[in-house]
Amino acid sequence: MRAECMRLAMTLWATTALVTAAYAQDSACVNDAPNPYHMVMDWAHTSRPWAQTNNVFVDAKDNVWVFDRCEDGGCAGSRVAPIWQLSPDGKVLKNFGGGMFIFPHAVVPDRDGNVWVVDGQARDGKGNQVMKLSPDGKVLMTLGKAGESGKGLDVFDQPIEAKRRTLVFDWVESGGPPVGTPTREGFGTRLLDFVLPGQIQARTRIEYAPQGVRMHCSMPLPAGTKN
Repeated sequence: MRAECMRLAMTLWATTALVTAAYAQDSACVNDAPNPYHMVMDWAHTSRPWAQTNNVFVDAKDNVWVFDRCEDGGCAGSRVAPIWQLSPDGKVLKNFGGGMFIFPHAVVPDRDGNVWVVDGQARDGKGNQVMKLSPDGKVLMTLGKAGESGKGLDVFDQPIEAKRRTLVFDWVESGGPPVGTPTREGFGTRLLDFVLPGQIQARTRIEYAPQGVRMHCSMPLPAGTKN
């Protein structure tokens, strides 16, 4: 896992350096660069079409976790199982959680193989909870009161995510010429805005301070990462 963290850190460093270089060169935006991605049709071999989903997560074994919203009408009143684990080639490894949720919003496996899920709305005595499930879907822990909302310490009000350990990366420049906000978006900025969030779920913020470019980036560490 140390190697994985190092790879993520190097990705951030290289991308940030590219943004800085692109800004310094003041070159035109490049839109015709080679695209390493391609669409794969019918990758997931599921027993039913997925409904809406807000969260897809790739774990340390490259298995894909999906928490979809059951049916067109949502999960309220549905017996459809919304939690999926798929192999890298799209085969269903697990599918569980039928009748447990109202508004699936996030799924995050931890380093022990357990799964944290967030149910973001309350209805019919369910929802507005964060749950820790075993790898086979057994409830190990619940946070919040089922079907209730509020501002107290024991309830949630539309929770949206379960936090994991996070790597924070700050890039600060100084000693160079004065910096101003660019008038157009370059290729490096596009990498920060689209590639990093898509590839490693990173959140970035860039500031063009007069004394130098500053960038703040945070991203969840891979499941299973240790100190």
